[in-house]
Parts: sequence; structure tokens; C-alpha cells
Amino acid sequence: MQLNKAILFGVSLRLTVAWLVFTVGALLWGEQFIRFFLPFMSSVISSLQTDYWPVLSISDDKPGLIHMVATTRHSIPSIALEGARLTAGAHITHALVPFVIYYCMLIACPQKSFKRRMWLLLLSLPVNWLLAASTVPFQLAGHIEMLFQDLAKKYSAPRDESFLLSWMYFLEVGGRWLIPIILAVVSCLSFQWGLAFNEAHANRVRQAKTKKKKKRA
Repeated sequence: MQLNKAILFGVSLRLTVAWLVFTVGALLWGEQFIRFFLPFMSSVISSLQTDYWPVLSISDDKPGLIHMVATTRHSIPSIALEGARLTAGAHITHALVPFVIYYCMLIACPQKSFKRRMWLLLLSLPVNWLLAASTVPFQLAGHIEMLFQDLAKKYSAPRDESFLLSWMYFLEVGGRWLIPIILAVVSCLSFQWGLAFNEAHANRVRQAKTKKKKKRA
């Protein structure tokens, strides 16, 4: 598909409208959307480390905040006893940003028909789990790890720096935006390649049928 002024205008228009619609939707129903992913995010955090059991919830005291209570699984020398509870939080608006960016880019992606755009959105739904796994869990786990590192330094306890901190810093300096952009580009390109493959396969089948008809004639 060759880009021209009309296509670029359509992309810009769809991107603007989608951003407005998803932003309003995030403000109205964002909490319910994130609440659905909380058990999954808790499982991801549990798999990222072995120091504590996380429980995620939407804070009642501070609206718009994802609240995590981390209960240590075992004693961590000079840092925490077994069963100690630590807390961390993340704003729901920050958690929604990757989803808004991802779907805005999908809607803005040029397609030949409305039907194809709907198929693109439908086939991209599993990416929601990847977005949910690569953002909030690392942010919350990174905050707890930062607390562990501070306590370790304070009491001169040996503790290796975890990759959780590096990923958290990556998210804070733009990774929260970069991840959905990359995933959206990959999703759009994969969809276009899939369409091209199907069209090429259909053409080969038609050509084979045409050759068979000519042989019979």
C-alpha cells in the first residue's frame, strides 16, 4: 500500500479520534478494565521473584491506585522477617497508557476495509496479556526491590541488583510508551503479511484450478 496525502490524513484522523475515545473510555471504565487483569498481574509478579507473595487490589483509600501488599515467603537477612508485609502502588492511569497507545495505533493502521480493521483488532486481543505482563508487574516488583536494596545498603547486607530495577527504570524513562508502539507495529506488519500470504495462496489455488480445466478441455 503506497502512502499518499489521503492515507496519511486518514491515519492522523483515526489516531486523533481513537486517542480521544480511548482516553474518555479509560477515565470511565479504566478501573474495571485493570481490575480484570489484577489476578494475572499477581501471578506474573510471583513468577518474577521468590522473596514474597503479592496481592493486588484497587485501593479504597486512594482512588485510582493499584495497591500491592507483598508478604515475605521467608526471612531475608538484615532486610525482613518471614511474614513481613511491604506495600507498593501504581496509578491506574499509568497502567492504562500502554493499552491506549496500542489500540490507537492499530486503529490508525491503514487497512483496505472496515472488516479487515475489525479482524486486526480481534486477532490482537491476546496482546493485552503481554502488555499487562510487561508493565505494571515490573513497576510494582521494582518498587519492592528498590526498598530491599535500600535496606540492604543501610544494614550492609549483601544483595545483588535485580533486573527488576532495570526494567522499572526502562518503563519510567519511556518504555511504557515504547513497548505498545513496538507491539502495534509488529501486529500490523504480521497482519499484512498474513493477508499477503493468504492472497498468494488463493491465487495459486485459482491458477491450479484454471490449469486443470484447460487440460480437461
